[in-house]
Amino acid sequence: MKKYSVKQEQQQQLNVGFASSQWVTKEELENILLEHLKDKHYEFFLSCMKRLATHTYSHRANDFIMRFRKPVKSVLAEKEIPKLLYTSEGRPYMSGVGKRKLSLASVTVFGRGTGTITINENKNILYFDDIQCREQIIYPLQFTGLLGKVDVVADVEGGGPCGQAGAIRYALSQALMAFTDKDMVEKMRLGGLLTRDPRMKERQKPGQKGARAKYTWKKR
Repeated sequence: MKKYSVKQEQQQQLNVGFASSQWVTKEELENILLEHLKDKHYEFFLSCMKRLATHTYSHRANDFIMRFRKPVKSVLAEKEIPKLLYTSEGRPYMSGVGKRKLSLASVTVFGRGTGTITINENKNILYFDDIQCREQIIYPLQFTGLLGKVDVVADVEGGGPCGQAGAIRYALSQALMAFTDKDMVEKMRLGGLLTRDPRMKERQKPGQKGARAKYTWKKR
């Protein structure tokens, strides 16, 4: 190119549609080529195509490369929205179960409510002394705009206040999906309301004061 004074184009690798796709399987490749392939032939094909895809000017062969790639479903696919259930009086409701650390919570949300929150049969939001724990429970209702429009009945056991509040929050978010639409469910997912917090307390290690803490050591 330099010898014949050809202007070099800007380097650009293949990126359009590549990240959301994967290479075809051996059977699919055989259907495309209309012939039987051995495993070694398929492995050689993959190595060559991967080398071509990482070439500096691979975008020039975009159409050819994408012939042998297929789209994959996103891991973050839409969550299926459960359908509302109805009591004998015709009142809509939905239940959810949540876990956090050692706590387990079961929450039922009733539609056409006044915003009442009942915890363990006869206690309200003041069941939690810490304000942050109360905010955790109220946040899903505020996020979905259902605060004061539904009634919440929660039963929780095990663990401490923080773990119980996290379990109720997750269970409440699961139940509230039935009262919203797809757009709101997607916003809830992006906001982390529909993802269980897997963190646990790390165990104490032998010869140490705690999980990370060490005993005081003095040389003299």
